[in-house]
Amino acid sequence: MSRSAAEVAGVIKAYDVRGLVGEQLDEAFVAEVGAAFARLVGPGAGRVVIGHDMRESSPALSAAFADGVLAQGLDV
Repeated sequence: MSRSAAEVAGVIKAYDVRGLVGEQLDEAFVAEVGAAFARLVGPGAGRVVIGHDMRESSPALSAAFADGVLAQGLDV
């Protein structure tokens, strides 16, 4: 799914990611972010560790991020 630069900038800030789940953040978007992160850190990173909090949406979103990272060839 393609998002405009303004939509991405509305969610991804310099030091955090904030948005409304289901409106601004969904699994497809988070998977794209995971893939972009993996490309940014490159294959030399080797492994990415993912954590999450207790919100109901956290397991699905962290799994989507992991899918994006894995699609780029890094371990999670």
